Amino acid sequence: MKSNSSHVALGWIDLALIGVVTIWGVNAIVVKLAYAQIEPVAFMALRFIIPLILFALILLFWDRSFTLTRRDWVWLAGAGLAGTTFYQPFYLFGLRYSDASDAALIGATIPAFVAIISGLAGRARLAPRGLAGHRNRVCRSAR
Repeated sequence: MKSNSSHVALGWIDLALIGVVTIWGVNAIVVKLAYAQIEPVAFMALRFIIPLILFALILLFWDRSFTLTRRDWVWLAGAGLAGTTFYQPFYLFGLRYSDASDAALIGATIPAFVAIISGLAGRARLAPRGLAGHRNRVCRSAR
């Protein structure tokens, strides 16, 4: 007798994505709890210094073939500066004066805003089915 149920196995990418979503989901709560012990500016500094050291060690000892062009460095520096200068301070100070649940709900809208801004900037064509919530159809590359 053949079963009609379909079973889909989870791979390591699926588990990694679940891990990322879990980390993002508890992020606001962890930050709010950390604020009881440390000021936002010190927390932000630690939040960047610790990963910087970790990633530098990984690059130093793991992958000696890792190279960046001058243009890559410019884009990387610009992205880091934007994230450090704008996103993190607004997020961390905003979280200090709001509820963790409100911050999590606002943060959950970021993918929608990225899709909209990418469409308006001509970087992606927004697919109507994706905007209606159909998976794998949010946008297509405009390139």
